[in-house]
Amino acid sequence: MLRSVRSLLALRQETPVSPELLKVPIHRIASVLGRPPSAVAGAEAPRSTSPAVQALHAGSAALTQSTAQDSRASGAGRIVDIRRAAPVPRLTAIYVTEAALASADDADLLDGVAMLVRRLCMTSGYRLDEFPPAAAMAYAVDLYRRQVRDGGHASFAGAPQRAVLDYFTREGLAALGLDRHRAVFDEFLLAVGGDAQLSDADLEAMLADLDRAFEAFDADWPLVPRLAHWLREQPDLAVVSPEVLERTLSIIESLPPVLVRQRLEREALLAEAMTDASFRLGYSICAKAGRAFEGWVGHGPFAAPGQRVCEADFMATDAGPAAMLRRDTGLYELHDTTTRALLAKLSVMEPWASDPWLIDTAG
Repeated sequence: MLRSVRSLLALRQETPVSPELLKVPIHRIASVLGRPPSAVAGAEAPRSTSPAVQALHAGSAALTQSTAQDSRASGAGRIVDIRRAAPVPRLTAIYVTEAALASADDADLLDGVAMLVRRLCMTSGYRLDEFPPAAAMAYAVDLYRRQVRDGGHASFAGAPQRAVLDYFTREGLAALGLDRHRAVFDEFLLAVGGDAQLSDADLEAMLADLDRAFEAFDADWPLVPRLAHWLREQPDLAVVSPEVLERTLSIIESLPPVLVRQRLEREALLAEAMTDASFRLGYSICAKAGRAFEGWVGHGPFAAPGQRVCEADFMATDAGPAAMLRRDTGLYELHDTTTRALLAKLSVMEPWASDPWLIDTAG
């Protein structure tokens, strides 16, 4: 049975509450995160100066297993395989600029860490647990705070790679000593994990109550200054100039293992996209024209040189917009929308939508 969220709000009026009182049994949280309780509570942790970081390392192996299970369940198992096939060097420092560290606005430091994590995740395929634990926890906690502030817990519930985010968010709140915030987060995990068996209406009401609880606790114990203060005390914080930061990130992005992972992820994403017939058609006719397909953008009238106006499908490419016309059964033409010049012709077997590959018979 879930504790009443209103009882959490009542804690706001109480003097120090024991963390044990607010702790959800580990087997409940483990079930929400998709890993066995023994993997969290029984794993051997490497030595660390921080108990929170020790606990983080203790669950790292189980976290990897959980991420793999979640990814395969969602049809993205090849991403996990890529991680194993192309390991990248783990970051050992949290790079921040001198200005961000010295800023009177604590949010500047948090933004700096978020930029570091987002950039390497987006450009180099890094995963959250390949950063220093403090960076991963700071990023996850700040992302949780931002999303709850902007769209409530319902917004955070839709975040990608939730298993990883949930893990680092909970560990980060524990490391900060924000037991009340963590209690709200634990209730959120139980509510969206399926064990609670709430109706849609009850879940919506539950998340709204959690939003109010979070706002109340954050008003009395603001998360941003605590998180910034905690970050400043981390021994793996590396303070550099903007030029050194950019040079360091560029070096990381150009490392051979990182380039291999980037290539494998692009290939995997392309293979996934090619299972969609409309993407396959756009990609193939663009390849014929020597362009890169970037997506469909609309449908409307278009007149090729010397021909009558007809309906066309418009797309974005790396060389500018283009229009695709269907002339006969299975015959397509690609035209530049500015010059109206013919770029390529492509013929496919009918029905092309169900055929695994396009067959190019254009001359």
